[in-house]
Amino acid sequence: MGLFDRLFGRRPNSSLTRRGADAEQIPDSLYSTALSGIGVKPGDTVHMVCPTCAASFVLELPATNAARTPSVFDGKVSVTCANHCFADSTLVDFDPRPLKATPVGWFENLHCTRYWTDTPASRCPVCGIENYRETLNRVVGEIDRLPTSADQPSLVNLAKDLVATFDGVMRAMVQGHAANLREALSQVTDAEIAGQPVLTTSADLAETISRWPPTISFQNLGGARKNLIEGTCTCAPQHRGQQVSSCPTGTDIETWVNGQLGADAWRDAGRVFQKRHLYQHGLGAADAKYLAATGDHEFRVGQLVAVRRDELQVSAHACSVIAKHFFGLYLS
Repeated sequence: MGLFDRLFGRRPNSSLTRRGADAEQIPDSLYSTALSGIGVKPGDTVHMVCPTCAASFVLELPATNAARTPSVFDGKVSVTCANHCFADSTLVDFDPRPLKATPVGWFENLHCTRYWTDTPASRCPVCGIENYRETLNRVVGEIDRLPTSADQPSLVNLAKDLVATFDGVMRAMVQGHAANLREALSQVTDAEIAGQPVLTTSADLAETISRWPPTISFQNLGGARKNLIEGTCTCAPQHRGQQVSSCPTGTDIETWVNGQLGADAWRDAGRVFQKRHLYQHGLGAADAKYLAATGDHEFRVGQLVAVRRDELQVSAHACSVIAKHFFGLYLS
């Protein structure tokens, strides 16, 4: 991936995994030989340190190669950083060291193996599949399986669970991209910037990158959308210091959701997030702020709002769409 793709993102891929045509299988004998050459063996639990970002993570080396898709070049197994810093290198470069104790809270990659890292948004070091889907799929799947007879306490609790999970995953991805921006900025030169459509100097680039927020709350979809547009707009200096509600060069999560789920999906998701706020910070009664934010005419001020099964399911899929597109655009 080029420097400017890393800085400002790229269009989402249709697939974010390394399966299909890119999946090169390694015979088990060559796999075992490659591992033994660096002092480890299949099935070992190893501590790893990324040679690029210095992040630590733990990987259980699969016992066989049957279910994995790493590539081998000259007998060397290639892996990727679990902490989405773009680093791909040979296993030996990650300084794998066997551990006797195993960490608590393994991430079980259903497609591959087990690994552990301290971020909720990561990717498997072996096959590269991102774990935000597994993290979100737990609650999304539970919401999809809701019976039509689901009661209000169940719907409200799942709305709370959805927003909390989505917020945690998205915050981690925003922070990961912010760290990548800082690293890329430290290496960029004016010669590399020359010819870019809206950036002319490293100072201009630094100002543009500085507007990317170090963290964003995703508990309010409207606020998150606004912050992302302001942070990703590359129309410097036209929008320098301005609050931007829309910009063709900015990342707009509303267009992702409505483009994939339909014109009303963003509205429905935003309403569920607002209802969750009422229950999380009060008794669930509608107030003037809720009615102004949602335009919901079903309830009056002081009336207990109800979470509907259909709107909750739309909200769950909206969260999946946003997380998938964000990962593909900035961290894949």
